[in-house]
Amino acid sequence: SKKSSASIILANFLSILASAPIPRIAIEKWFQTSTSSSELELNLALRCLQDYSLINSSATLCHIHTQVQQAIRNHLPEEDLEKHLKEALIVFSSLVEEFDTEILEGREALTFLIPHMDATCSALEGKSLPNEEGPSIRFLLNRLWGFYQHGGKYKEALAYAKRSKQVAEGQYGAGSVQVAVRLNAVGSTLGDLGRHEEALRYKQEALELRRELFSAKHPDIATSLNNVGSTLGDLGKHEEALGY
Repeated sequence: SKKSSASIILANFLSILASAPIPRIAIEKWFQTSTSSSELELNLALRCLQDYSLINSSATLCHIHTQVQQAIRNHLPEEDLEKHLKEALIVFSSLVEEFDTEILEGREALTFLIPHMDATCSALEGKSLPNEEGPSIRFLLNRLWGFYQHGGKYKEALAYAKRSKQVAEGQYGAGSVQVAVRLNAVGSTLGDLGRHEEALRYKQEALELRRELFSAKHPDIATSLNNVGSTLGDLGKHEEALGY
């Protein structure tokens, strides 16, 4: 039946996410963008899965039972797995744009999405992805970095900054503008961790790369000069900092 078909598709999608409560808003966004079904059919599909004790669902959150999730995922064909992961990438990229990670309210609103964003990125990292605009692993990793960076959780932020740099290198090349941006992000987080010598190396590398890419008066060059000078100041090298 149409209801059971929608339930199967929904269960397959839930299986590729993290083993954590899933915001209802993410499920609704996915159902809206990836199927031709109505909200009523989504509610019927959720009720069906709940009636069979495959999930717990409330007005705001849905939680698929871990053993059920693993069993479904283990039997999911590779092409379906990749299809749902790309759908998740689109959904989370769309949702995360609505929230500002620099403010507490924005980070709080993202809390339940974070594990699923990470799971999606982790599953897609290493796969061959085209160099194109639109939803990307790098974009989600950058937002994960921002979530932890602005929340003062610098150790976690550093891991995401480095992962984003690696993805940018694989997708755009080591000498790209995107890599320069992520080098600076790594340097900034290292500075917040008090690891100023390491931070300086990353910020200098970003400056050198930008000098290769842009003219001397480009605003990105000015930004990098300021970043290097600031870090030299943090290291107490004030005379050298003045040169930047």
